[in-house]
Amino acid sequence: GNALTLGAACTLSTLIEELEAFAKEHGQLTAVVKHLKLVAHPQVRDVGSWAGNVMIAKTHPDFPSDICLLLSTLNAKLTLMNAKRKTEVVDIISFLSDAKLPRNDEAQIIHSVTIPFPSPNSFLDTFKVMRRHMNTHAEVNAGFLFDFKDKDGVEITSARLVVGNIERKPFVAADTCKALIGKSLDSTSISAAMKTLAIELKAHLQEPSVPEPPFVVVDP
Repeated sequence: GNALTLGAACTLSTLIEELEAFAKEHGQLTAVVKHLKLVAHPQVRDVGSWAGNVMIAKTHPDFPSDICLLLSTLNAKLTLMNAKRKTEVVDIISFLSDAKLPRNDEAQIIHSVTIPFPSPNSFLDTFKVMRRHMNTHAEVNAGFLFDFKDKDGVEITSARLVVGNIERKPFVAADTCKALIGKSLDSTSISAAMKTLAIELKAHLQEPSVPEPPFVVVDP
């Protein structure tokens, strides 16, 4: 198929295993798998679910979730279900942004996620700036997904740039994406896109809702 659907109870380790299997056919997913292995550590990934990570990001907006970033980069969709088994499909950013979701009056929960696979003509890469190699939150994280006109071509037909820990949900750099469409991916277009991206990020940068604790330097 062209997508992977996983239930909310699936662990992060299961998510990694499934994407690793599909990466044999869809090589772009290798970058996602590599990034997922930087989330927490194996013991946490074996018991923690992807949906639990999404709900932490929902209830604690300052949490720089790598899961939400990756799912947003892939344009994944959440399926929500209420007590009467009525479903509602939303994207990750809409779920994080809408205070009405999940709908508590309907006993609505996350049921599953559907992750579309990148097209054969696409390029995908992700990044995580972190203080340690593992078991640490991202200082900044980002995902880049480009679709090209031809498999070996350089003309961009669509772009998706998502940056985390800029505002209190993954930030989609819409102006930068728009500026890249129809352009060839070369040093000129990259330089122009970087300027647009810098303006976008600066305009949307939010301070943490909870300030850093006043650390005391004992031995300067």
